[in-house]
Amino acid sequence: MFAGRKRSSGLIGVDISSSAVKMVELDGSEDSPGVKSYAVQSLPQGAYAEGNIARIEDVTDAVENCLRRCASSAGYAAVALPATAVTTKRFVVPSGLPDDELEVRVEAEANQHIPFPLEDVNLDYQVVAEGDEVTDVLIIAAKRERIDDQVAAVETCGLKVKVVDVESYALINTMRLFAEDYPAGPDSVVAMVDIGANTVTVSIFQGEGLLYSRQQPAGGNQLTNDIASHFGMEFEQAEIAKLEGNLGDDYVPNVLTPFMENMGLEVSRALQFFFASTSFGRIDLILLAGGCAILPGLDEVIGTRTQIPAQVANPFARAQIGNGINVSSLKVDAPSLVTACGLALRRFDPS
Repeated sequence: MFAGRKRSSGLIGVDISSSAVKMVELDGSEDSPGVKSYAVQSLPQGAYAEGNIARIEDVTDAVENCLRRCASSAGYAAVALPATAVTTKRFVVPSGLPDDELEVRVEAEANQHIPFPLEDVNLDYQVVAEGDEVTDVLIIAAKRERIDDQVAAVETCGLKVKVVDVESYALINTMRLFAEDYPAGPDSVVAMVDIGANTVTVSIFQGEGLLYSRQQPAGGNQLTNDIASHFGMEFEQAEIAKLEGNLGDDYVPNVLTPFMENMGLEVSRALQFFFASTSFGRIDLILLAGGCAILPGLDEVIGTRTQIPAQVANPFARAQIGNGINVSSLKVDAPSLVTACGLALRRFDPS
């Protein structure tokens, strides 16, 4: 345990997913953040499933391992819930309401639209836009038990959870680090395609605004299952072989290429849903995130399938890298760290 270690007021981003715990600590400034430390620790299958911590001991062990490897003295953490674990509602109120009256309006709106008793949820709100006549307010609610599990897994290791965010909002923080890559400037429409172990999440942004998000079942575990089936392995053996890349000459044509072609089809379908459900008719850039993003040639396959330029997401491409960090390893891990990076950027939030 780390509870006895002297800790600073720094903040570290902790992203808990179905495959791993990812941790990022930044330094520098908001305009030019640098990577102070990071770590990735895989989780046993089933420790985190469908957005829930199923075995808190396994998750706590992974958080503790990451914290040890980061050698961080940070005292605070930012964590995130998947979008599927939260309920959001936007509504408008007259501008200029006193805070106490605004809180009454928020609670009344939540009572109508949150599908759980309010005593069972953590509720927060944020003023999204304030005009001369009306103010746009966003309500966010999550069941208290979902938050408590994440907080417990992190705070057992001696950190204090200061921020509980939503994964899609954490991504908004990260997106500004890619702004120099946007082909159409600030008005570029950019799709972040996060290929996780079991899901593909497509989040589409314009500027700092999230336009659309869709999650569908697919992901890296399918490639592991394909390897296991083709080579007669157990899942765990196949996962190790996938990471080591020593699967023989027939792996690429018979297993990897079909998987990548299918992934291109999944992404293309997700983008078609976006076009069909919004007034937007273009996407300028696809950023590939998640563990599968670094598969050789996947960016080309998805770019060809969608007819949209695609590149591997690296939020640290222009960042100063701290001493002791293996730059080559960070480049490999970077696509998996987009959410943790967005959480770590909260250290620059004055609130």
